Amino acid sequence: MFSHCTPNLNINGEVRVYTIMGKTNLTDAAWLAPMNSAHRFFKVKVEMP
Repeated sequence: MFSHCTPNLNINGEVRVYTIMGKTNLTDAAWLAPMNSAHRFFKVKVEMP
């Protein structure tokens, strides 16, 4: 899956890493990455290395 963010906050050498995780049901215990076509719910984790 591809994600595009506006505005682009990757400036001045600070690169953010975006990970998109999904679940089939909200009652599932774990968020899984990479997502697949069965996932109906998603969240995005942002990290700055």
